[in-house]
Amino acid sequence: MLDAPDSVADFAHSAAVVLPIAATEPYATQLALATFDADRLVETTTAVQILATAINQREAAAAAARRSTEARNAAFAELRTHIHQLRVAVYAMLRLNPHLFTPSGF
Repeated sequence: MLDAPDSVADFAHSAAVVLPIAATEPYATQLALATFDADRLVETTTAVQILATAINQREAAAAAARRSTEARNAAFAELRTHIHQLRVAVYAMLRLNPHLFTPSGF
């Protein structure tokens, strides 16, 4: 007896393993008697393959989104460093030149 899969991806993998076995004898005959004939097995196998493809595409999209987020976060961290260095330089210049006014936004 197989345990029930915990996720849709596990289900798709289990179904991809089990369906070809179900198409062989004696299982095919027993399933046909239970109204699960060869055509229905083929339809189910096709549906499982489509599901597996969708799962793979979703995982690839999620990985791409993670990489994009990491790249964006790294770019903003670098930008914050440059902005901080610029602010330090402006404040140093203002301390050395008290006759200058603080720029807007500082």
